Amino acid sequence: MAWLNTAPDIEHKGPGKKPEPVTRLQAMKSRGEHPLLPPVSHRYLVGWWLEIGPTLLAGMGEGPISWSEIAAWQKLTANHLEHWEAQAIRRMSREFLSQQHEARRLNCPPPCAASEEQAEARVRVAGQFKALMSAMKKD
Repeated sequence: MAWLNTAPDIEHKGPGKKPEPVTRLQAMKSRGEHPLLPPVSHRYLVGWWLEIGPTLLAGMGEGPISWSEIAAWQKLTANHLEHWEAQAIRRMSREFLSQQHEARRLNCPPPCAASEEQAEARVRVAGQFKALMSAMKKD
């Protein structure tokens, strides 16, 4: 999500106005392309994370969502998160910020698989992640 929704920094030289930044998603849509998105297990966690807000405004920009924001969201929505779910949501926020920062580089590769070999590796990792989350949930 962060890679797609970030406009890479493009060096502007010469006369004229600097062009408006265009996100990768906007550029893909203008070319008639559709982004390759990875498979997602525990999709509800992504929904909750986005509902809380992927990031918070911090003193000098954006920061990851805080434990207090997660707690406030739980209280206001009457949703009770398991400990591992709250940890996963906070980590999604941190990883989003990290990817958003990296995605400003023009040559930053997409975090999604670009080849069949990479796609197979992502499926394996997704399975391992799902097993890990299931194991954490049981604890």
